[in-house]
Amino acid sequence: MEVFGLIAAVIQTTEAVSTAVKCISEMRDAPEDRARFAKEAGFLLELLVRFKSKAETTDPSDAWFQRFCFLGTPTGPLTQLKNSMEMVTAKLLIALQNGDARKLERSLLWPREKKKLNDLFVQMERLKTTIGMALQMEAM
Repeated sequence: MEVFGLIAAVIQTTEAVSTAVKCISEMRDAPEDRARFAKEAGFLLELLVRFKSKAETTDPSDAWFQRFCFLGTPTGPLTQLKNSMEMVTAKLLIALQNGDARKLERSLLWPREKKKLNDLFVQMERLKTTIGMALQMEAM
């Protein structure tokens, strides 16, 4: 993978996470889920910015780049998270455009919807761990 592909994947993921945070912040219900999501997304966004900066300044032939370029592949963790965030955002936008925030809140609290949200948190945590390791390895 080339540098631009990895950086593009980071930018797209960052935009998807930011958009999801904006949509969730418009919800007036489910304050605990909204706060947790904003907190976790904030940590992830910080790591993505640091990772992007490192990728931009690293030679593509560098061992660090070679080790972590898989993150930006079409089936890699960045793309998977971007797709998940876009799915959540699409659902939120539909509910918010219809002025049906209460229905949205209830759907987030349903067990299967709650599970989807928890799966998204797990996915975010995995990516944060991977990027955190990449940034720590760079410091060694």
